[in-house]
Amino acid sequence: MTDADEVWGCIVVGGGVMGSATALQLVERGVRTLLLEQFTLPHTRGSSVGGTRVIRRAYREQLAYMADIVTESISMWEQLQDKTGVKLIVPKPFVVVADRTVEGVRSKARTLQTAGLPHRLAGGPALRADFPALHYPVGFTGLVDEKGAQIRADKAIKCLQPEVFIICFYRSLCSQEVFSQKGGVIRDGVKVETITPGDVITLSTSRGTYRTRRLVLTCGPWAGDVLAGVGLHPPLQVMPINLLYMRKSQGEPISVRDDFPCLFDDDSEVGAFPSLEHPDTIKISFSQQGGTDRGHTAHPDRRDADMAAQLAADQAFLKDYVSKHFPDFENQPCVVERCMYTNTPDGNFILDRYPSHSNIVFGTGFSGHGFMAAPVVGQLLCQMVLDLPTSYDVTPFRLSRFPRKTSSL
Repeated sequence: MTDADEVWGCIVVGGGVMGSATALQLVERGVRTLLLEQFTLPHTRGSSVGGTRVIRRAYREQLAYMADIVTESISMWEQLQDKTGVKLIVPKPFVVVADRTVEGVRSKARTLQTAGLPHRLAGGPALRADFPALHYPVGFTGLVDEKGAQIRADKAIKCLQPEVFIICFYRSLCSQEVFSQKGGVIRDGVKVETITPGDVITLSTSRGTYRTRRLVLTCGPWAGDVLAGVGLHPPLQVMPINLLYMRKSQGEPISVRDDFPCLFDDDSEVGAFPSLEHPDTIKISFSQQGGTDRGHTAHPDRRDADMAAQLAADQAFLKDYVSKHFPDFENQPCVVERCMYTNTPDGNFILDRYPSHSNIVFGTGFSGHGFMAAPVVGQLLCQMVLDLPTSYDVTPFRLSRFPRKTSSL
């Protein structure tokens, strides 16, 4: 039987963290699943790259339901960690600070309170007593979630993705082997060119034709192009983000691992946290979530073009920020990397189905805070494409919250 003759139970397009989590959910339900990725794995072109991601549950009350989603995702990451024997979760307090936008911090505190999650408010000096690397003045208010954490992102992807990675790197059975045993297949270097909906969906790709009864599109920064091909035009903004790694100054008594939390500044939209991939450094960047005016937009195939001015502006601002608030660190980066955010206007995810073809669902617009929630997002997309009741109300994630134009296929 050729690829063109075979009909899959479900095809997932996009082999980042969302597509991989969705594919694993599908095979665990016994669905014969094909995961397609346009680049050769592993690659650094998308939004799931790097060694560190932050887990945070301190959301403003408008997005309070995200605290529950993230809490369940932590549990699911821990289950994957236990199954694979690979350490994925590193406990680390999460701190939000603000001076001008204190009401936002208090709103996040109320979210944690409603969710029954331990937290506390502290002024600048109190924060320094707990986290010696932080230097914020008296006027600042801080919110501390002691149960925050970091994810070893590169290892998490390897544990989610099937059969591409070498199993002998790990001492015990990894989920990619489980995926293969249960009927999952991954094919990388396969770019989807056209999608023809129907009871059986046809995908024309750079390496032939595939057919499936169900389709999940998790295409990261390329989602706008792929969804436009099926007549959908979500309001997405792709933003390359400069990630700067600042080294601890020599001789300083602080411990990067122990004395520096995961931190977000609500006033300046700066995020900073210890790097798991570059020892004795912190990773610092602008958040750029929810369609902020600051920053550079680009097509994902040209993400590094014309970025010199943006990098210079980011470095100038962050150099001053580090000097003021993290004086135990050098204010010049020792490493600069780049990632891409796919933002929606309200900074919230889009999880939905094609209006006239219920066997096509899509997830996009994760706006810089999707990685930590990937296990639950994968669960929801799996439930949606199988027409099962969803674990959470997906109404807040629907595309219909934005004005849109849709063409029928």
